Amino acid sequence: VLRASPNAVRVEGYTDDRPIRTAQFTSNWELSAARAAGVVHVMIDEGVGAGRLAVVGYGEHQPVADNATDAGRNANRRVLLVILATPQGPDAVPDPNPAIARQGGDRAPAGLAAAVAATPAMPAALARMPAAPVSSRRKALTTQTSSPTGAVAMRAKPLPGAG
Repeated sequence: VLRASPNAVRVEGYTDDRPIRTAQFTSNWELSAARAAGVVHVMIDEGVGAGRLAVVGYGEHQPVADNATDAGRNANRRVLLVILATPQGPDAVPDPNPAIARQGGDRAPAGLAAAVAATPAMPAALARMPAAPVSSRRKALTTQTSSPTGAVAMRAKPLPGAG
């Protein structure tokens, strides 16, 4: 079903809260990412385009059941496939020739602010951010903010002297 679909797919791996420390997996983060990566490899072998896939490892940090029981721990050891928006949506697989590269300039496309403003749940302050030159974006601190609706956004702020 996913082979014929144009949608991007995020493959998320999870673990229980039992600590792991082996030569292969130094923590639950690595185990959860490896669990998701294993599914990604099967999907690629079945013909799903690798460029449409992403691997995310959450470790033990998003349980769906109580880790105090065997059944709960088993439920927390899982992989979820998150099928993202259609190719025209904000989560689309990027164009192999993105507009920023086609323009050949050092600034983001002029329509970026409009695209950000049209994104659902995007805080208004981020929608008004001017496009920053690439050199400034490379030397930036990232801060996380949340809106009253609970949406989380990342905002880059230039470091002092990053001019």
